[in-house]
Amino acid sequence: MSFISRFHPLSRLQRQRDNYLKLQYPPDFLAEVLACQLPSISDDISKHDYIILDFETTGLDPKTDLILSFGWVEMSGKYINLSTATEIYINDVCQIKKETAVINHIMPEMLSSGSSLDKAMMQFFQQAKNKIIIAHGCVVEKRFIDHYFNQRFNLPAVPLIWLDTLKIERYLVSAESSSDYRLSSTRIRYGLPEYNAHNALTDSIATAELFLALFNRMVIREKALFGHVYKISHHC
Repeated sequence: MSFISRFHPLSRLQRQRDNYLKLQYPPDFLAEVLACQLPSISDDISKHDYIILDFETTGLDPKTDLILSFGWVEMSGKYINLSTATEIYINDVCQIKKETAVINHIMPEMLSSGSSLDKAMMQFFQQAKNKIIIAHGCVVEKRFIDHYFNQRFNLPAVPLIWLDTLKIERYLVSAESSSDYRLSSTRIRYGLPEYNAHNALTDSIATAELFLALFNRMVIREKALFGHVYKISHHC
């Protein structure tokens, strides 16, 4: 391994995952995801499988807020597989106020027939095996996932592999400092259709479409190698 490759964020992630599995005891459904081989720095990003995730929550702080629903869809290379589109409402033991749920267009009665958070997390990670997770502004999903595993299994932050469409877009339009990076606003810049916001499944599909638009733009501008896309996706 070259000196540059050794300190690439993707190589650091691999070392973090190796240490995590040596020192921690994650549940099987998480351990199987962490044991999967990571892409190489020189891979074409169109050669991998992805799972695009979105949460609807009562707020942005996992210590005080709750996940209301999961939405995800899978991609193989440059193709969105709509048959995999999944939405799960969370029937949490905590009481969710109607006013809060309405903001997310989710009514309490929809949650009452939903799944437990444990089952939803297990189902998602079973589907995430051998896939790269994509989210728009992934810090929100990452915080809630890390909080869940900390509270439920006493685990530290999980070294998952993420691509963040918000950070990729910020990199591509870096000269436009006043740009609005919200999902809906970013889609408008690429001529993508307007969808109703605040729905986990719709937002996951919207993010998948945006990722394809970003991919096409990167192919025109530069080589779309996985190591490069991962690095800019994690650049502060």
